[in-house]
Formats: sequence, structure tokens, C-alpha cells
Amino acid sequence: MRLLSNTLGSRLSDEDKEGTHLRLVEIMQTMKAYVAANCGRVAHLAGDAIMAELKDVGSALHCAINMQLATRCARTYIATPWPGTAS
Repeated sequence: MRLLSNTLGSRLSDEDKEGTHLRLVEIMQTMKAYVAANCGRVAHLAGDAIMAELKDVGSALHCAINMQLATRCARTYIATPWPGTAS
């Protein structure tokens, strides 16, 4: 079973290229950890995309759900301004 995740372009990269890149690296590390935790392997990395092979549909679904939850938390964290910086 293959799982493909791709991060589409966003306004964040237009506003803060370096910061967006650092956050993307962190998210990709998290995704790789979820793949490994579900007895899978990363088959290919390309820019902001990850392709993983997992043993069955259940493992792929569990991995995908956890990836979505992790990126949702990351987006919430990213969208939250640092104290004292909000105008």
C-alpha cells in the first residue's frame, strides 16, 4: 500500500520563506516517524512530498490520520503569533 503526501504552495512561503522551510523540515521529520511507527518505509522524498510504502490499508490509514493531526497541530502553532508580536 502506498501513501503520498504533498504540501501545496501557501501564502506562508511567500511571507517567510526561511521560516516556512524550517517548519516544513520539522513536519517531514514527523511524517517519517509516523511511517516508521506503522512498520512502513519512505520510498521517495521530493521537495515537499513524501511517498511511503506500508504493509496494508489499515496501516496506511492510521499513518495518514496521524499525519493530518500532526500537521493540523503544526498549522495551529504556526498561526498563533508570539506573545507581544500581534498588532
